[in-house]
Amino acid sequence: MQIRSFEDLQRAIDVPEALWVALACPTTGLACDPRFLKFLDTDANGRIRVEELRAAVRWTSAMLDDTRGCDEGSSELELGWLSEEAKALKESAALVAEVLGLPGNKITLEDVRRSHKELRARGCNGDGIVAPEHMPREELAALARKILEILPGVTNRGGQVGVDLGTLEAFRAGKARGIARMDAKAEVFVWGEETLGRADQLVALAPKLDEYFLQCRLVAAQPEAGQLLRLPGERVPGVLGNREALDRATSALPIAPPNACGELRWSELL
Repeated sequence: MQIRSFEDLQRAIDVPEALWVALACPTTGLACDPRFLKFLDTDANGRIRVEELRAAVRWTSAMLDDTRGCDEGSSELELGWLSEEAKALKESAALVAEVLGLPGNKITLEDVRRSHKELRARGCNGDGIVAPEHMPREELAALARKILEILPGVTNRGGQVGVDLGTLEAFRAGKARGIARMDAKAEVFVWGEETLGRADQLVALAPKLDEYFLQCRLVAAQPEAGQLLRLPGERVPGVLGNREALDRATSALPIAPPNACGELRWSELL
């Protein structure tokens, strides 16, 4: 068999596998562009299998209405040769032509490979990560910046921090949880807007209250301990006129006189 054209190749891939010289070959040692072989080896196992070659030929057939470039072994692609099914490829090629300042009706393999930096600079990375500075509308950019204040974001191929689908999903989930908390606020804020302030006061007073009821237990077990929980009379002259000493002395006192029944009477608070 001789393969002289792309049409011959299209027919050749339908030859039964029993008639092939080999059903697979390693990607190394071939007289071929290694970057092309990397795309051809779809399962990345270092071997080109029959089905991978067939899939590549069929995909190329679907993408091209005109295969003369294949027959000529050309590295230049006329965009008019692309089929209707290759719409995405045509748009990508047009973008490369735009960033490189090319006429727009043809593109070469070298053009594609040297467009890397220009595309990165424009935020066209193909990695699904969009930085705020490359978003088409300011309201979208503002939203992205706000999201990045809340979530860490991800770095794209151009080294810029942006948002991807995972970031947006995490933001939506967090937003839903926040709205649910706000909806439940009425049930939790039983004193209205004063609830949070009262809760803060309760947290601040909790240690003093716990200490008071422990003192009550001590007085219940040892009644004479009540006298020891007072400021000794001989210390009073030493704290008079000294604000810091007075603060230290009074802060060590119970918040009310401890009693054996373990009750806190508001009228007795000191």
